[in-house]
Amino acid sequence: MKTKLFTLLMALFAFAWSAKADEITSLKLTISHNGGPAFTQEFPSSGWEELVLGEQTTSLIISKVEVQTSGSMQAVMFQGTMYNTSQGGPSGSNEWRTMPLENKGNGKWELDMGEGIDLIEADWLGQNKTKTFEFYVQAYNGSGNQFLYNNGGANYKVTFSTGDGADWKIKFLDGITAGLTFSLDDSYKEYNFNGAGDRVPEDQLGELSSLCIEQFALQFYTADGVKTNDVSLQYRIYEEGQEPEGGWNRIDATYLDNEEGNKMFCYTDMMGINVTNGLEPNKDYVLEVNYQVVVDGEYIFLGKNKESSKFRFFLTENTSQEEIYSVILTLKHNDGEPFEMYFDHENAAPLNLEGQTTSLKIMKAEVWTSDGIIGVDVVGTMFNTENGGPAGEEWRAMPLNQSSNGYWMLDFGKEGYEIVEEEWLNKNKSKTFQFYVKGQDGSGNDILYNNAGADYKINFTTGNGGGEEGIRSFKLTVNCDGEVFTESFPSEGWENHVIEGLTSSIKLMRVEVESSESLTYMGFCSTIYDTADGWQHDDTAWDWIPMENQGGGHWVLDWGEGRELIEREWLSQNLIKTLEFFADGGDANGNQYKYANGISDSGYDNNYKVTFTTGIDPDGISLVSASKENGATYNLAGQRVDKDYKGIVVTRGRKVLVK
Repeated sequence: MKTKLFTLLMALFAFAWSAKADEITSLKLTISHNGGPAFTQEFPSSGWEELVLGEQTTSLIISKVEVQTSGSMQAVMFQGTMYNTSQGGPSGSNEWRTMPLENKGNGKWELDMGEGIDLIEADWLGQNKTKTFEFYVQAYNGSGNQFLYNNGGANYKVTFSTGDGADWKIKFLDGITAGLTFSLDDSYKEYNFNGAGDRVPEDQLGELSSLCIEQFALQFYTADGVKTNDVSLQYRIYEEGQEPEGGWNRIDATYLDNEEGNKMFCYTDMMGINVTNGLEPNKDYVLEVNYQVVVDGEYIFLGKNKESSKFRFFLTENTSQEEIYSVILTLKHNDGEPFEMYFDHENAAPLNLEGQTTSLKIMKAEVWTSDGIIGVDVVGTMFNTENGGPAGEEWRAMPLNQSSNGYWMLDFGKEGYEIVEEEWLNKNKSKTFQFYVKGQDGSGNDILYNNAGADYKINFTTGNGGGEEGIRSFKLTVNCDGEVFTESFPSEGWENHVIEGLTSSIKLMRVEVESSESLTYMGFCSTIYDTADGWQHDDTAWDWIPMENQGGGHWVLDWGEGRELIEREWLSQNLIKTLEFFADGGDANGNQYKYANGISDSGYDNNYKVTFTTGIDPDGISLVSASKENGATYNLAGQRVDKDYKGIVVTRGRKVLVK
């Protein structure tokens, strides 16, 4: 029994020794990437993680393969294949290439390729293809037994993206980079595309009575410094078996968002562009689509070899109707930046423009329609908001130009189309611009796009933009602690002014106003209150003092020695006070005009304000700094001096020693 057990153990030991002796112990590759220096990479027998090269690859060269085995191996081969990474692995169509190694003795095998083999084919460059190189080592011993060195059965993988070096501008994502949604009669169908363009659909949509393009999306990376705002879906439709007539139509991406780093995500809302409008029923048609990105005048397409995707369908009775899909106006309010406003066809709230309006311009009107629309107009009118709606007002139609199938535009250029008339300025008129869009089909039928039948409204209040009517300028002469200065007040942009230090006297000397000659009265309106309390609507007294008309729209209020604003009892209390004031007037027709800081249409908002602290400076000096003459300097006697003066001076309310 012991003899048999010993024999069995010896046999198992001999088998184990044989298996251990007949093995592959190491694999090394000498590689150079993108013209860089060659380096040697060793691959373990298991535990190797897929190597992903993080930059565009224009060249990947293997120049040497080294394998170490036991001495019993009689043949060693290097096995490799290449495939599109999106496949997930090699398929039957992927060719495995076998490269035998040369025995250098002592179990060392080599394959020296001299200049090396470049794994990147020239026609891949510029196409941003994502490829995987997969490989392993195969060996045989003298008995013909096979041995594999293959990462524990998973093989070794190196993944890279081909490109054209530093010249690439955009790179489509490796996986799903684009999407497209159709509505087919009463159902929706979605398609996805990958960056390599390997899944270009050749789809049969079957029988249908209408086909709409609803949405599309596209993701891609941009190279550093590369910007684009031109991303679109290109499409055309034609009868099966016939050559396409005319050019491509385009649908621009509504949104171009920078998600992270250089990654762009571009997409549209639900559009409902019916591509079957005007087509003859009971025929087979082809819809071709492709994605286009324009960068620096270069047109870049998604798809293998720039191929488009084709969708075939049979059109039954055509039940589609001509439609207007969307309306966008580009507006410019006062001197602000132009902005786009989308008008929903069912639930558009009135656009209420804040503040006084001296200018409201339409810069551009854009309308998207079905292909069967042959004319588009924006139709609008203006009325006093208080009237509640137009009553006999003139409606004006502005025709749009057809830029491409289904896209209409009216561009007024840099100057824009002004809808605020000069005669409204300074009259604080509340106006409403009301409009809708009207299209016409080939049969002469009108198609309306409005706010569920209620039209669209833009409300605004006109102000004093310096027109022919109203108040044009306002000046105030003040004596503050012995310093007399005249201040001109702009109609907008005045900041609440704070007089530094203690102030014992503020006298209003003179008020001057320039206006149109049609004004029949003018007044200076002011109040003074504790700053901490703010203006109190109920108990703060406003003084309205009439001004004298000097002729030609020149009004003056002259107090001679001045009107003191600071009461004596305040001097010992160090109160912080605010003087608030404005000018207002009117004409014989009852039109009222107010000149203040930002021009409020009613009440006492946005007036001019000067804040000061009452008290007596211990050194007898209390200098106002409300003058706009920066750097004004005074000696201790309160006399103004020039910049070369030496000694103690007061500037901006502070004492400074000038040497």
